[in-house]
Amino acid sequence: MHDMFVEPRFIEQGYGILLVADFVHRIKREKYNKVTLDADPNAEEFHKEI
Repeated sequence: MHDMFVEPRFIEQGYGILLVADFVHRIKREKYNKVTLDADPNAEEFHKEI
C-alpha cells in the first residue's frame, strides 16, 4: 500500500481504522513477516490505537 489518506471531512468516523484493519488482515493472509510503516508524525496517536 502506498499513500493512504482519509479525507479530512471523514476523519474520526472510523474509516481509517477500517482501512488499516483490512490491510492487516490481507498481509496476514498473504503471510508477510514484516511491514514497515512510515506515518505522518501528526497521525502517531491514530496508529497507536491500532
